[in-house]
Amino acid sequence: MGRTTTAMAVLLSLVAGSCITFEKQTATFHYDTQRDKLLIFQVYEGIYGNTNKESLDETEINEMTSVLEGERTFFFSNWISEYDRAAVERLVKDLAVEAEQKDAKPEVVKAKQEALALAKLILENAKVENGRFYMNSEQKLSGYQFVTLNNASKVVAQANLCISAAVKAHPFADKPGENELSVESAHLLRTAASKAHAWITLDGSCIRARMPLAYGDFLGIRKDWWAQKIEKAMAKAESREQEMARVLREAREFLLSDIWVSYVDHVVEITLGDPSSRRATVSSTLPDSAYKPNAIAFARERHGIAESVDLEKLKSEFFGPSGAPQKQSAQ
Repeated sequence: MGRTTTAMAVLLSLVAGSCITFEKQTATFHYDTQRDKLLIFQVYEGIYGNTNKESLDETEINEMTSVLEGERTFFFSNWISEYDRAAVERLVKDLAVEAEQKDAKPEVVKAKQEALALAKLILENAKVENGRFYMNSEQKLSGYQFVTLNNASKVVAQANLCISAAVKAHPFADKPGENELSVESAHLLRTAASKAHAWITLDGSCIRARMPLAYGDFLGIRKDWWAQKIEKAMAKAESREQEMARVLREAREFLLSDIWVSYVDHVVEITLGDPSSRRATVSSTLPDSAYKPNAIAFARERHGIAESVDLEKLKSEFFGPSGAPQKQSAQ
């Protein structure tokens, strides 16, 4: 198994590819504890089709239409990681059949059952509403979405059961190959799964993901992440300066986001936001993007482009009074 591990891969089980992409995404999270709702305000800047054509091709038009007419939202990585309601509905049907397989191993059946329960909960509680297209400050096609997850604590609890079941069912290698988790990490993950580990938690608007991992594996992931980006940029001799500038922009967005990564007692903790904050914001410029204005005509003709939008106002209205940022005390 690759270094991403089953525990985290389970969180991306609703993955699909896309021909429509964007340059930058900003997601602002707010957890309304009283109503048990997780609210996410999504902003996508520089939306375009990744072919070299001046306008969208048929595949890209179908992709864009499915987003605008269905319930799909994206979580960075060029729209690779996404929630697609239609896909989850198909997944529920498939899992319902797989969970009844009599010849499968008990732990595999259990993992399917927990995944089925999670998919059903998501269908019952997730809602995606599309906003308007608009042109950002650089006159690039942009848009926004409102994402609501009702009964968030219940969904998170089921997600934790799902991840633990998936870890228990995963056949970790006794002699892992290159880019696979070590035997020590496999042991840590299995132990955590057997003790009902809280893989994901909500603490106010702070979202935490906690994954046991051996130090060597954590170090490899950390080094690979930055080293690969820098080495790839430096390898492009003809555009090295431009590529390095892009990597620096990406690093800047990461550093300005409310995201923290720590490693304590063999556990990697990824934290979005702070418990005392009403909101958490994550912003990322996506790698290898090359914006082209080829989706503007489609957006204008089919759905219209707003002359102006007040993103802060839209965000505040969506979050409501409980999502207002805390006032800083006078120094």
